[in-house]
Amino acid sequence: MLLDIDYFKNINDRFGHDAGDAILCDFAKVLRRTCRESDTVARFGGDEFIGLLSLVCLHDVRTLAERIRKTVKDSCVLPDGRRLTVSIGIAEFQCGESGEQFKKRVDAALYRAKKNGRDQVSE
Repeated sequence: MLLDIDYFKNINDRFGHDAGDAILCDFAKVLRRTCRESDTVARFGGDEFIGLLSLVCLHDVRTLAERIRKTVKDSCVLPDGRRLTVSIGIAEFQCGESGEQFKKRVDAALYRAKKNGRDQVSE
């Protein structure tokens, strides 16, 4: 899965980089609490995070992604009181697929989530 904090640039511009850093930390804590110890979740750059989950089907990834999305919205609050939202793209690695092909598919899923209104999971 590929996770992107919605409107993160606006958060930094409006509230400053210290507030942006605090939001990134809050988001990372949600990921740490929500994901399994065996999952690999890391900051991928800027406000994007990547999650590599082994031995799960796409349905289980969607369930986890929805739990992350809801937990972020329920527990991460911006300095002005608004709720933080996150868009998540998910995909299942296909046999014979290269890492680059997989990344392009999951990135396209993330783009669909953003294009379709953000604060959602897309595959």
